[in-house]
Amino acid sequence: ANVVADALSQKEIEPIRVKALVMTIRPSLHDQTRNAQSESMEKKNVKAENLDRLIKPIFEIRPDGTRSPENSE
Repeated sequence: ANVVADALSQKEIEPIRVKALVMTIRPSLHDQTRNAQSESMEKKNVKAENLDRLIKPIFEIRPDGTRSPENSE
């Protein structure tokens, strides 16, 4: 009986730990996305045939600093 009770109590703890990991990883991923987008938009990283797209913005810059295609939600 103690083995069953012990196993059930461990199952309740596991989802809480997983949620904590997701919350820890998410801000890091968001920062990495924003940094990668900024770096990819630098002129030194853009092919010559795409330079005109840097002059005419094709991305909307959101308040959090990430870019998305204009007129997208």
